[in-house]
Amino acid sequence: MFKVGELISRYSKKGSAKGHCVVVDKDEDNYTLYNNSLKSLQKVACTAVDRLYMKVVVDREEENVYEMT
Repeated sequence: MFKVGELISRYSKKGSAKGHCVVVDKDEDNYTLYNNSLKSLQKVACTAVDRLYMKVVVDREEENVYEMT
């Protein structure tokens, strides 16, 4: 479900983020994640990551640029 290089986050039931990870590698059964909080690599089962993690999306408001003439 996730691609290599994506920033993902594990969420609690309350909806708050628990920590951010970067997907480093994916094989048949496992993801290799770099945990930013622990500064370490972790191998986690694909089913666990797919169910517990969500992709981090940054909302950027587009600025409207008006040219004065």
